[in-house]
Amino acid sequence: MSSQRVVETLNQLLAAEYASILPRLRQSDPFVSLAAAEDRDTAYGLVQDSERHEKALTDLIMSLRGAPVPVSYDIDTTSYHYVTLEYLMPQIIQGVQSLIAAYSSAGSTNQREADALIARHLGDYQSRLASLEKMHSNLVS
Repeated sequence: MSSQRVVETLNQLLAAEYASILPRLRQSDPFVSLAAAEDRDTAYGLVQDSERHEKALTDLIMSLRGAPVPVSYDIDTTSYHYVTLEYLMPQIIQGVQSLIAAYSSAGSTNQREADALIARHLGDYQSRLASLEKMHSNLVS
């Protein structure tokens, strides 16, 4: 795969990261009740993963002499400042599932560093989803 195609693949993943609920969690800091205290650790672990993934994707795109896609948030997530973490859990789970689908469908770029990065990010999200599935089996489809 040409360097340009690798950059396109990485940019698609970067756009998926931006479009997920995770960057909004970082900005909105939803209310966490005592019942959702355990969820907070997992949710904020996801936020930290997302931040690292965005940076790693951007760095690799730039090292391949590409231009990262601009940040673009989902407009439907603007009201998340006024809700509880419990309310957001189904959207968080769905967001992680969407990110897993995006990384899984990326396929091989035939560029060692890019493929390793994609596999690492996919593994991060799969691990977090497994944790969420244990805590919220009723919300996982």
